[in-house]
Amino acid sequence: MNNVIFSLLLSVISITFFYLISEKDEENNDNLYQNILYLFGIIFITSFLLKTVGEKGKNLEPPIDNIINHSSRAPF
Repeated sequence: MNNVIFSLLLSVISITFFYLISEKDEENNDNLYQNILYLFGIIFITSFLLKTVGEKGKNLEPPIDNIINHSSRAPF
């Protein structure tokens, strides 16, 4: 799965859960929306960076196809 899509999906699920369990006073709506925005940004950036770093280690392994499987003697 693409890193951006994974991070976006994780952030939306987390924000939805946070919104459902938070107190919804009319006086604190601006504060609630600001906290939701901060939380979304933190979760998105953190999950994106962790997934990118986690996949970067997998790509550094040397490919097995480049190993010479035949004799290195000249054909003559």
